[in-house]
Amino acid sequence: MYLGIDLGTSGVKVVLMDEQFGVQDSQSISLTCDHPHPLWSEQAPAQWWQATEQALDQLAKRTSLQAVKAIGVTGQMHGAVLVDSDGQPLRPAILWNDGRCAPQCERLNQRAPSIERITGNQLMTGMTAPKLLWVAEYEPDIFSQIAQVLLPKDYLRWKLSGCYATDMSDASGTLWLNVATRQWDETLLEACGLTLQQVPPLLEGPEVSGHLLEEHQQRWGFLQLCLSWQAEEIMRQGHWVWEYGSQAKRCSHWEPQAFILQSATVSMPIVAKPFIAFAMRYLKPGILCR
Repeated sequence: MYLGIDLGTSGVKVVLMDEQFGVQDSQSISLTCDHPHPLWSEQAPAQWWQATEQALDQLAKRTSLQAVKAIGVTGQMHGAVLVDSDGQPLRPAILWNDGRCAPQCERLNQRAPSIERITGNQLMTGMTAPKLLWVAEYEPDIFSQIAQVLLPKDYLRWKLSGCYATDMSDASGTLWLNVATRQWDETLLEACGLTLQQVPPLLEGPEVSGHLLEEHQQRWGFLQLCLSWQAEEIMRQGHWVWEYGSQAKRCSHWEPQAFILQSATVSMPIVAKPFIAFAMRYLKPGILCR
């Protein structure tokens, strides 16, 4: 079994899928948006997590989740989730459909005239970068406390695993990703008053990005996996990674190597993007590699 979690603008949906990629069960919880001023659109990250908890609570009451092997997370793009050093949101998330930062778009284009060439995206109010310029200008006390800038679904990953990470798809919508090098661009971050330490590690979509915290495993009836897998290359850009051992407080980065595992205890993996239906069929017992 595999579990997908989708954080939409209007709701959170969780889907349970079997080995043949058929939907076995699903649960949706509605969300609301706040519009305190014209052009503003915000949501409290706590509302996302509460909805996710409710959806999983209801799903677990109807269906055993003991057979779930991996969780995929996806969701609305471009939103700015600003958290402090403890991972706590500093303000409501500024969503993709928020239009307050048109003046900041103009200023960012002046500071970084090559931004569209580097990122392959048009500079628009919906993107993440100009939202941070707005916060820096109008909420400097909050801006000074930012430890991490997360995308919406990546906040759910943090709550599920204690791990900061994002995938190339979401990162491309921030206007900070160099699409040619597939790395964060320091000059574009600097143009927004940020550093590399304030954005999460980058992963390819199907890479494992963290492990479900033990408290969540117990709450929803997930079992720790005792597995030996071979991660065959399913995308030219990289491999699946199955980490083992103790819980990771944040994403760890291993040097490329291969491990022959007869049996390894691993906590529930969470993938960067839910390519589960496409990718899981390629996993076979044998070698753990990256």
